[in-house]
Amino acid sequence: MGTGRGTLVAGWVMLAAGLLSVVASLGALRLNYGMADVRGGSMAPTHRLGDDVVHARVDGAEVRRGDVVLFPAPGRWPGGGLVMQRVIGVGGDRIVCCEGEGSARRLTVNGRTFEEPYVKDGDVNGPFPQQYDVRVPQERLFLLGDHRPNARDSRFFADDHGGTVPAEVVRGRVTEDRLDVVLLAGATLFGLLPAIAGLVGVLAGRAGRRSSARSCGRRTSEARGRSGRRRGPPRWRAPPSRGPAGAGGAGAQCPASWGVGPPGVASGSGPLAASVSL
Repeated sequence: MGTGRGTLVAGWVMLAAGLLSVVASLGALRLNYGMADVRGGSMAPTHRLGDDVVHARVDGAEVRRGDVVLFPAPGRWPGGGLVMQRVIGVGGDRIVCCEGEGSARRLTVNGRTFEEPYVKDGDVNGPFPQQYDVRVPQERLFLLGDHRPNARDSRFFADDHGGTVPAEVVRGRVTEDRLDVVLLAGATLFGLLPAIAGLVGVLAGRAGRRSSARSCGRRTSEARGRSGRRRGPPRWRAPPSRGPAGAGGAGAQCPASWGVGPPGVASGSGPLAASVSL
């Protein structure tokens, strides 16, 4: 196999492998993760207006108390898009507000104080005047914002299943661990390297084959010219080998299918090509 053909085949193999790696990495990244930008202040100080967040694509069965989730709720928050709030209670939990006074107020979950170090200024209820006692139905979630004075959350929809939302509407869970995202992004970039190298190889191989074809064409023309100047029966001698065959190199041999053969001898392959004279 000539070097031009070998370079072309190797280029196509590397290009295919690189593109397959890129597609697989991008597919895994798209399937498992997403990004969103924060458009309100209800989750401050954890997530502020304008922040970009990464979320793992999970369903409601996988979330736990304390998780920050994204979900659609067009009936409660007009304008469409996803809402970001924190899970306070899951199916079967009892949420009670509040025990204590002032900044010492705390929610209780199933009769136990629920510590929330993430709430803004330590205020677990804000100016919301009502106390509430909610039993979360199965397969539903009770959700609150981290900035309670500025959050329109489950507290405002007590008449609708105690303010809870169906767990099945959860689209993702916000994650601070971005290692898997970085690894998948790195795999995508790594896959581009063999793809680019393969593309270069394909272009080089095609150029080499074109060069070889032109070289063989010139040799055919020269051989025919020398034959026309000779007197007597035409004789043909194989050109001396000058090294290993290559794409247009000094030792490259033209395939018989390109018409390079002794003048007056049938071109082609097999024993007749060298023994039958006309």
